[in-house]
Amino acid sequence: MQSRSYHFSYVSVFADDIKEYVTLKQSMGLWFRTEAENLHRFDKMCVQKGVSIPFLSEDLITAWIYPREGERDNTRLARITALRGFVKYLNSKGAEIKWLILHQSYQTQAQFVPYIFTLEEVERILHTADAQPTPANGSQFNIIFPAILRSLYGTGMRISEALSLKREDVDLKCGFITVWNSKFDNSRRLPISKSLQSALLLYEAKLHRPMESVYFFPNSTGEPYSQRTVYDKFRDVLWQSGISHGGARKGPRVHDFRHTFSVHSLQKCADSNMDTYTFLPILATYLGHKKVSTTEKYLRLTAEAFPALLDRAAVLSDTAIPEVRDSE
Repeated sequence: MQSRSYHFSYVSVFADDIKEYVTLKQSMGLWFRTEAENLHRFDKMCVQKGVSIPFLSEDLITAWIYPREGERDNTRLARITALRGFVKYLNSKGAEIKWLILHQSYQTQAQFVPYIFTLEEVERILHTADAQPTPANGSQFNIIFPAILRSLYGTGMRISEALSLKREDVDLKCGFITVWNSKFDNSRRLPISKSLQSALLLYEAKLHRPMESVYFFPNSTGEPYSQRTVYDKFRDVLWQSGISHGGARKGPRVHDFRHTFSVHSLQKCADSNMDTYTFLPILATYLGHKKVSTTEKYLRLTAEAFPALLDRAAVLSDTAIPEVRDSE
């Protein structure tokens, strides 16, 4: 599948060095997308701070690595790793930049344990989402939000991928959704179940789309909804559905629909006497994972949620993607 290109422009006093560093790493066959993107953000920070001398001072490094409110450990670690690599590159060219010894550990903590919704909980959430009243301000979010949730559970898409979908990316006639330039610059075409196809056709029939909007889930101005809007409504729907939330960074989260999709797919695979390990590469491709090893973690989660299932395996089938249950 042809990929939509991306480009980062560097304009600070470090621009030439960053470009050289990124080009060097990519010429070695490294992906380096995340590092390049973080260095682009560092470049913008330098411009905002009015840095005019190409020297990485202790104050500048401290400003970059300082924890940000609400930032996840993995995100901060990626920022720190990107700049530390750049410092090593500059020092290899003769610079004498001292990397800070961090008094606060920036290593990631114990891995977050995803919340795997049961089928009954998924149905309860969808039923509650369908029952949301029409907003007084004329918003159609009561129509759009349930369709977003069904898309997340029925495809395992990331919320950013779903909200970025354009109308041309959703082929409801043939039953495909195309995700462009997602994480790791991954683009993929997802076949969807008949039930999700029907649900999205019904959504399209109900929606009064803003003029000339290109997005599949548009807000009142025709632009995509923010992730924060979806997160806030999801918390509200969880509470209405009788599912408790543990607070910040504890979940359940919107992203747990992606984890639930993966576990339910593997559960269905094992329940149908299919070979789960043969199915993993297909699920990894469907999810947009760069490595199958990333997808393997769902085997443990599936075993924990359905301990009797993973002993059964035989032949792979294309029916292992879970249906989206429509409570209407």
